[in-house]
Amino acid sequence: MRAIPAFVEGIVLHPETLDDLSPFAGLGARLRLENMDARKHDARTVAELAGFFDALPDARFCFDVAHAQLNDPSLALAHELLDAFGERLAEVHVSSIESDGDHVPLRAADAEAFLPVLERCAGVPWVLEAPAAS
Repeated sequence: MRAIPAFVEGIVLHPETLDDLSPFAGLGARLRLENMDARKHDARTVAELAGFFDALPDARFCFDVAHAQLNDPSLALAHELLDAFGERLAEVHVSSIESDGDHVPLRAADAEAFLPVLERCAGVPWVLEAPAAS
């Protein structure tokens, strides 16, 4: 991983897939840990992500708002994640998501529901993480 060229500013990883965290420490702030959705076994909540950030103190946070919504449709979890890791926020993923975890184009109702959360994410890059609407 350290051989990745310096011009690559961010590398997003799904924390629940990492058995040994030590090889990733050398990535420092280029490492972005993404919150996971309800289909995953870890890295979904503040408590679950905290252990990863404790082990990788320079890592940044990649916030996926649709993953948070799948775990908690009220979006209280989304605010909890930003309260806990907002200072680490480096990237935001935006889409709508089906119950099976498939990302789909952003639905108007989701965009409206996400607005109070996404207003807290100004100033960092956003990735529209869904196929284009047909």
